[in-house]
Amino acid sequence: MFQNRGPRRKRVPTATSRMRLILSLTVLAAALGACGSPGPAPQPSVALTDADAAVAESRAEAAAIEREQGLLDAMAAEGIFPVGQPAQATVKYHREDVTFGLYNEAYTAQSDLYSEARASANYKVVPNLDMGALWKSLEEAEFFKLAQSGIVRVPGASVSVVIRRGTESWTLAWAPSMDQARYDATMESARAVGALFNGTYGLQRVNNPSGADYFEQERDRLRELNKNKVRPGGGR
Repeated sequence: MFQNRGPRRKRVPTATSRMRLILSLTVLAAALGACGSPGPAPQPSVALTDADAAVAESRAEAAAIEREQGLLDAMAAEGIFPVGQPAQATVKYHREDVTFGLYNEAYTAQSDLYSEARASANYKVVPNLDMGALWKSLEEAEFFKLAQSGIVRVPGASVSVVIRRGTESWTLAWAPSMDQARYDATMESARAVGALFNGTYGLQRVNNPSGADYFEQERDRLRELNKNKVRPGGGR
């Protein structure tokens, strides 16, 4: 994604790096769930009775539940909990006219979102636990400390981050006239949403009459828009 860049600073652990760590743990847990624990050496195949098959299925299900609970416990120890309310995160880069975002599964099912043809694939669906991880990252980025209540259009904003959860909503935006603290919080929040968006698989049906030419046209458009970037204080 295209981002306005501020002054160079010493690199420190950020909410974005934490989000990437959480994503890695989630992927690892999923991989372990798919692979299962190492079992005994393969035995000659024999026909299973219905009772044997039911026992095997029951054991596999119990092991899957145990692994899922282990992940929930590990995340809870980090202060991360599933977001059970409908939630949405949206990032808007106004100068580049780029918008992307996330819904949690309490908001909409993946099958409902991806099966319907849309004009773009700029939204993805994440598990409620992943939305909880994003929530924690936003807290660490001081999003809620600086954000305005409600969905607000900030005049002159270069970047906006809008979060909705249940009946509540918040907006954090940065414009060139604003201070460094707001710039840092806005950009770190946008990067946290972007890290989860990029780490989430989604297969969206898209209405695209122009075919492969669409990607070249979009690349050229973003390249042109990205020539002039604004930094804090109005510099380029």
